Amino acid sequence: MADERGGGNGNGEGRDGDDMVSAAMLDHMGSLEKNLQTIADDLRLLVEQAVGRVQEIENLATHVLAIEAVLAAMLKTYPVGADAVDAEVRRGTADLADDPDGSPKVRAVARGLLRQPAPAASQPNPTVQEKDQVP
Repeated sequence: MADERGGGNGNGEGRDGDDMVSAAMLDHMGSLEKNLQTIADDLRLLVEQAVGRVQEIENLATHVLAIEAVLAAMLKTYPVGADAVDAEVRRGTADLADDPDGSPKVRAVARGLLRQPAPAASQPNPTVQEKDQVP
């Protein structure tokens, strides 16, 4: 049977029990709100840092493109042989690329600056049948 004061459940619990549950809920909600605010602040900081990195990348790309333009103009006046460039790519990137010929990407970009196609990748040895075929 319900308590005469209302709000009871007949087991001796009254409004005090409900108030304790409400207070605990409010505490929990306050804690949750604080945690959500911390997450929101961290996300704002993350976005600001990401925007900063994008701006740095754009600045780097701008400088690289400007250097490429100057180099392209210089190469028209002072041509450089592709073999010499390939040798420098090999010397500078062979260890980094784990390839004795150096980085294929760096070689392709360098050849692009020279306005010459990069050499084709080495092909595996042809089979006996391919050798014997006449075009």
